[in-house]
Amino acid sequence: MPYTPEQNGCCEQEHRTIVEASRTLMHAHGDLPKGLWAEIINTAAYIINRTGVSGIEGKSPYELWVGRKPSIKNLRIIGCTCYAHIPKQFRGKMSKKAVKGILIGYDENDGYRIWSLDKLKLIRSRDVIFDEEPLKQVEHLNSDKPEEPDESCVDFRRFLEKKDETNEHLDPNKNENPDTPSITEDEGGPSNENVSDDGGNVEDEIPDRVLRDRETLRPPERYGFDALVMSAETDVLNLEEPKNYREAINSENKVNWEKAMQSEIDSLHENKTWTLANLPDGKKAISTKWVYKVKMNPDGTIDKFKARLVVQGFSQRLGIDYEQTFSPVAKASTVRTLLSVAASKNMKLMQFDVSTAFLYGYLEEEIYIKQPEGFDDGSNKVCKLNRSLYGLKQAPRCWNQRFAAFLLKIGFKQSNADTCLFLKKTESTHIMIALYVDDGLVASIREEDLEIFIRDLKKEFKITTKPASYYLGFESHQQEGRITLNQKAYLKKLLERFGMENCRPSPTPMIQTGEEKDIEDPAKKEKFPYRQAVGGLMYLMVGTRPDIAYAVGVASRTLENPTWNNWVQVKRIFRYLKGTSQLGLLYKSGNNSLVCYSDADHGGDHSTGRSTTGVVAMFSNAAISWLSQRQTSVSISTTEAEIVAASDLWLKRLLLDMEN
Repeated sequence: MPYTPEQNGCCEQEHRTIVEASRTLMHAHGDLPKGLWAEIINTAAYIINRTGVSGIEGKSPYELWVGRKPSIKNLRIIGCTCYAHIPKQFRGKMSKKAVKGILIGYDENDGYRIWSLDKLKLIRSRDVIFDEEPLKQVEHLNSDKPEEPDESCVDFRRFLEKKDETNEHLDPNKNENPDTPSITEDEGGPSNENVSDDGGNVEDEIPDRVLRDRETLRPPERYGFDALVMSAETDVLNLEEPKNYREAINSENKVNWEKAMQSEIDSLHENKTWTLANLPDGKKAISTKWVYKVKMNPDGTIDKFKARLVVQGFSQRLGIDYEQTFSPVAKASTVRTLLSVAASKNMKLMQFDVSTAFLYGYLEEEIYIKQPEGFDDGSNKVCKLNRSLYGLKQAPRCWNQRFAAFLLKIGFKQSNADTCLFLKKTESTHIMIALYVDDGLVASIREEDLEIFIRDLKKEFKITTKPASYYLGFESHQQEGRITLNQKAYLKKLLERFGMENCRPSPTPMIQTGEEKDIEDPAKKEKFPYRQAVGGLMYLMVGTRPDIAYAVGVASRTLENPTWNNWVQVKRIFRYLKGTSQLGLLYKSGNNSLVCYSDADHGGDHSTGRSTTGVVAMFSNAAISWLSQRQTSVSISTTEAEIVAASDLWLKRLLLDMEN
């Protein structure tokens, strides 16, 4: 009933709590402009959800909803003076490098919401320095009271702020939860530690996170001018990308996003992707969405603004809008085998990338989509798709079928061992192609055959080509009769991600099982990114590092409930990789025989009694396939021989296809 708040007392009390907190925030640190009331209410709710007690098991509303405790180390004094960094792309050489403002809240995209004192508008940024002394600049703002905050804003996202190491225990941004807006460091922390081969001093490897009691006073941070002047040479720009069409046309980069969208529409029209038509009875038009991306150069400067129109495929109906969706890709073993054969025959290598590949696929179903937002002609017609489009569930399959049909048409054959390996061999021609979605790797005996193929490919598709050097994250270097394959760049980033770039190398990836002492410390369980680390190592192992296969396999057995000791073992793998970062695979001519090795322990896994089998297959003097696999049952049967035989048989088929 109207005017009877007592009927919904709990809700009304929560509203009162938020309003009173908002009123306090508005006036506690200087009188903020009244036009910012909506921002302050959102901020009050943000803080209460993370610091308030819900009455259920003493947990905060955030913890009850998300399932984990929130981090409040990003919280700052609302209304304090702050300085948001201006990327060099938005300032002149002699212009100031920061915008002065006041903190009014927290952005949902890991940043802060700041009211600019110069431009009187909202700024969202992660590159912020705070001065939490009493604000002296707020009072005069009330003479220019904004009715509503201006949502056209500049977005800056990466922190480059450097802290005084002596005050590290007071740094509220240290070891931040990545879900909160602040400086984020890998939880592993820096690893300049001296760790012995038997596991070493764990406390020296990753310092415990020092938790500050909420009642502990924190002195205000003071910054001089040099803290505000951030070096342009170390800027790493990460502009916030719009989430939808409305944000794009209201952003400061409106012109760039409009050009990007127009370019995408022109490309779709050129490709005759759809035809405008009336929606038939019984049919449903699927909605579309714009996806925006700022592509960066390696030096951190902007390459281009890219907009892509995608179909909201989640609304497709099985049996009506799509049937089959599976699309194969080339196996890593296939790529390595292709390179090993290329090395043995001294073949020429080239890689290509098909632009807007999914737009080339032909649809089997009759699909209608709504006209793109911002490009609706007002005719109430819909777009009948003639070609596939990004976002459709069957788009990858349609593209794969289209590309395969083209290669078969110009004389190629599909391998029986891998359907994404295509071969063409005559008396004078020998070409091999491995396809991974829209990225292709080509090897040819004669360079003129390679040029003819690329020319034919360009007639059918829009592609870019370059000498094979970096394919699927693998770095390849070709010399006369030899090809090296490694992942040095990926390994470097992996070590940096987990703070192990300066660690002391270890001679082996793990110690003998049973020698380690298990350390059970529940307080440390949440302090190491175990799953992320094992996942990163697994990609490296599958790619070019068979030497860590067993160690990574053992580490992956404890993903659900890792102990601190398990994390120490993972760090040992990182230390081993640090000392062997230059290792890779070297394929060279001379030995063209397929050689397989295998071995197994006997009940090596003490917890289950199961054995572990290891297999490696060699061609052109280096490994092309390997595995380290725990057997599925406790057995003394021929399991190991069956695994080796299956692997050997598949590789023989693959090599026979490449040779014949």
